[in-house]
Amino acid sequence: MKIAILSSGLEHRKDRGYENASRNLFNNLISETKENLEVTLFKGSGISAANEVVLDGLIDLSLLHRLGYKLINDFYGLEYAQFALQFLVFINRHNLKYNTVYTQEPRVAKTLYQLRKLLPGNPVLVYGMGINLTPEHYIRMSDKVHLVNIEHFKEANKAYPYVNKFSLIPNTLPENKKYYGSCTKDELREKYGIKTPFVLLSVGAINAGVKRMDYVVREAAKLDSTWTLVLCGKVQDDDIIALGKRMLGERFINFMLSPDDIAEAYAIADLFVLSSLIEGFGNVTIEAMQNSLPVLLHKRELNRWIVEDPDLLVDMTKEGALSDRIREKTSNEWLITKGRELYLLFQMKYQWRAVREMYFDLLEIK
Repeated sequence: MKIAILSSGLEHRKDRGYENASRNLFNNLISETKENLEVTLFKGSGISAANEVVLDGLIDLSLLHRLGYKLINDFYGLEYAQFALQFLVFINRHNLKYNTVYTQEPRVAKTLYQLRKLLPGNPVLVYGMGINLTPEHYIRMSDKVHLVNIEHFKEANKAYPYVNKFSLIPNTLPENKKYYGSCTKDELREKYGIKTPFVLLSVGAINAGVKRMDYVVREAAKLDSTWTLVLCGKVQDDDIIALGKRMLGERFINFMLSPDDIAEAYAIADLFVLSSLIEGFGNVTIEAMQNSLPVLLHKRELNRWIVEDPDLLVDMTKEGALSDRIREKTSNEWLITKGRELYLLFQMKYQWRAVREMYFDLLEIK
């Protein structure tokens, strides 16, 4: 049984959710001891390793991005199309046949589906839909559609009730997202210059668009001086950093960690918040859960499905709603209890052992 996982942007867009989801799926699959299971990860940059193949682009990515935005209004579209064509050339040149090909990049899936006659062995094509596309966009780009969002799953089945190609399976994580380091919480806090008893954490790209980190800063500034706000992620809007320093002073801390080291961010925190109003899934939420952190999320169906607790949902379109909930709920006892409950939920719903059979069925692993 041979599986190919394709992710063009895996190594040069490490801060994005669905590239990380592809890596997590690959890491979990290669940890399996199932006889005759071969899994290969194809990526657009980085270093070749065991079961990992780099398909270097023939055209400079920055040029492809500019042309993609100008010609098809899709910044990464031409990069994805080039990557799909490189994959076709590679497997035909090396006479490789796969039973299943999986990708979370839409134009990679679409290109392969349109050119599937060039795929040796007629593999099953699976598209992992982790962004905000309507069903009309992805209904004809794969044999199966892997949905990680219950809102998208319901929308797809409503639009195409007689199409048997949609599977709802949440993203999963490998064990390295949990902190197993030797440092205590106090030692880690000293390392990052944290001086207050409580730490509020948000992880993700630091922007005022999708991630709405400016909202988190304003809400943290409404809390008392026992709280420090930590924003962990790539800075895309310098104004948010300036806002944090102005409103919180030394109680505002920003840093960026690699995916391999991200567990340290969760280890220093008492409470995690994700203020996005739109998310394909939100891997950072289950990373926090894996580290026994209570979370507060925007009030929507997806997040209710993820945490299964309405007490953790806040209408984050309203100024003051998040800070009010933190003041109302976050006693030491509440923080510890909710953290334990979410860790148990993570074990039952999101760790690899909980979802492996669903992924085996999706990928048709016998």
